[in-house]
Amino acid sequence: MFDLPDPVGMYEQAKNAGLEREIAEDFLGVAYSGFINLVWGLRKIPIFGPAFAAQALSIYFSLKNGKLFQEGKLRITVNKSLLDPDLLSQYQTEWINKEAVKNG
Repeated sequence: MFDLPDPVGMYEQAKNAGLEREIAEDFLGVAYSGFINLVWGLRKIPIFGPAFAAQALSIYFSLKNGKLFQEGKLRITVNKSLLDPDLLSQYQTEWINKEAVKNG
């Protein structure tokens, strides 16, 4: 007629959902890391090099200031040369109408 709630089954489903979420976040981190490192590596192309370097740094900063990274749910691995303090000091993250984004 009707099913009684299964607390053990509900716990297992919640645990599996959390594990699946962690795996998804790890794969997302791998994808972002790979893309950043690919673009960073392309900076060695003579004509487009500076544009690729700037793009890699922009992606890095956007992710670093994003919600997943701030909450500790996203790990990325980048080349140490990308994290050079002199290079990083040339960039700054700005919010464009952050209040509208929050309220909208």
